Amino acid sequence: MAAKVQTPYLLLLENDCPLVATRDQFIAMMTSALSDMAALGIPVFNMRSRRNPGQVFTRRARYEKRFRVEWPLGSGEGGRRPPTGLLRRHYEDLRKSGLRGAALYAEEDPVQRHPGVIRRTAGGNFVTSAAYLSWSNNSVLVATDFLRGVVLDRVRRFPATVTVNGFQDIEGALKRDSWWSRQPFLIGQSEPGPFTHHRLDR
Repeated sequence: MAAKVQTPYLLLLENDCPLVATRDQFIAMMTSALSDMAALGIPVFNMRSRRNPGQVFTRRARYEKRFRVEWPLGSGEGGRRPPTGLLRRHYEDLRKSGLRGAALYAEEDPVQRHPGVIRRTAGGNFVTSAAYLSWSNNSVLVATDFLRGVVLDRVRRFPATVTVNGFQDIEGALKRDSWWSRQPFLIGQSEPGPFTHHRLDR
């Protein structure tokens, strides 16, 4: 598909990513995401709902184990407290550093929680980097040239060791050797996001 299409952007949806927005809301979110991508040079934009991200979201679960989540703001402490003691706090910070991008789906105000990691765009969306948010096949809007020339090229050259129904697993391939997290790619997140995840095989 990516080799054939002529459009500058592709919206990739698996069959278990239903729409949770109205038609008008969807159009507004797509327009806003495309505007931010063009203005800021963002090659990848997650369109998964922040408030209703759906099932089987292990990265969010891991984030919630290591941070005190508060959503909505003022609702209380939430989560578990950071460990006491300088060495324990340092160890915990190292373990959870790469999880901070998952605050997009766990925190009402992820910018306030992680100001050096996540920021707002002029369109009201969010942006972080590949260091904090992994590639996802789940409801992603991507620049076609980036998909062809970077993502799929990397998968071809360094395939995943485990396949899915005999096909390459993009997520698995990009995680090899922590390659994705070492790249300078910007990743956008739609606010509030039009799609959720509803597993059909479980």
